[in-house]
Amino acid sequence: MSRGETGESRDGRKLLRDFIKLPPPVDVREVSRRRDADGDLPEPGPLKSQIVQLAADAEYDYYKAMVQRNNGIFEAEAGKKNLVSVRHETSTYANDGKGVYDDTAVLLWVDGDGTKHVSRYRANTDPTAKYLNDRDATEDVNNDKLRELGRLPAGSYYLEHRWDRKKSSTVGDGNVFGMPAGAEAQAEYDTDRDGLFYENAWGKGGESMFWHSGRTGDVASAGCQTMHPDDWARFVEDMDASAVDAYNPFTDPISLRYTLINEDTAKGNVPYQSRAAGPVSLDLYNGGASSVQDWILNRAVESLGRIGEVFTGNRLAAGGDVKGPGSSIGDKIPAYLSDGEFVMNARSTTVNRPFLQALNADPFFLQKMLEQRSAQSSRGQGYTQGAPSGQPGTVNISMSSQDDVVARLKVLAQQWELMHAS
Repeated sequence: MSRGETGESRDGRKLLRDFIKLPPPVDVREVSRRRDADGDLPEPGPLKSQIVQLAADAEYDYYKAMVQRNNGIFEAEAGKKNLVSVRHETSTYANDGKGVYDDTAVLLWVDGDGTKHVSRYRANTDPTAKYLNDRDATEDVNNDKLRELGRLPAGSYYLEHRWDRKKSSTVGDGNVFGMPAGAEAQAEYDTDRDGLFYENAWGKGGESMFWHSGRTGDVASAGCQTMHPDDWARFVEDMDASAVDAYNPFTDPISLRYTLINEDTAKGNVPYQSRAAGPVSLDLYNGGASSVQDWILNRAVESLGRIGEVFTGNRLAAGGDVKGPGSSIGDKIPAYLSDGEFVMNARSTTVNRPFLQALNADPFFLQKMLEQRSAQSSRGQGYTQGAPSGQPGTVNISMSSQDDVVARLKVLAQQWELMHAS
């Protein structure tokens, strides 16, 4: 808790909420639908956009490092899109064989000015048991005369935007992302049909496992990767894709680099989590967090530390000591500075504190003290040119060494402290 100018105790989160000018808490999906008259999202407050970008940078870097750690391919050039999925092992029999969206898919890219972008989606990367007896969706890879479901193994893949009329008539809008025509890839199969993929059984068919939309309550996957229909629509928009693009002979196909990673806590292969707020969903307007406001406030508390002091007591226009977390060179305390001010490091401040306090209280302190000393002592070699009271005089100092100058300044500072003690 901190105290504002009126002396009333105020909560740091309340101060931050007021400063950012956040509206009352609402569900994230409500925020995504709240647009101005021109259809644009509301403008962020003065601090919110900076906090959101810091969080996006952290999440982008987290997934990029995960891809590289797992020997994946990550394209960091401006405009290149990278889709990363963290697969949570789920039985093909889950949800009565219709599957669940319990995997995390994240689209990462950098725009032309170097700004990092992150968009997260509810996803599924496993087949579902409802297709177990569909001969078109299964294989018999171990020749036991039983059909088995397959899925795409963990790894990096190059995908292109394609159009699938079958998907248009059954699920989604027909937009799919899959391997280029003629590509071949292995798939892994559940040969004992227990719903899990621990047999290390491989076979053909990986190239046919697209990304496409699922249904609400049914992931609609016989081996493909799918997203919740609401998230799929947003993903297609993020990819700037439409059915027309798939048939445009004058442009290269829209493409992305896809890396699928099996969840493994021991290896650090888990969805990104903010230390302050648990699972994070960015872009914040995409959904997935309970409240945009709570996420921003929690992330700000983590990033800025002592929020109460930052927004009330730690404005230093009048100068003075700085107190807070961290060491003397830790740079852990946010500060408001003004043009023309000068910051002294902690070591020099400790050695010369009385003198610096005197200078801060009276900018002409040094001139006045030297004038006084020159008038009282005939031993010094310095002289001063007089000036009207309260105005700086011109002082010339000639002393034997730098140490002598410092020593005499300290004496003057101590004299000033005694003179003004009360």
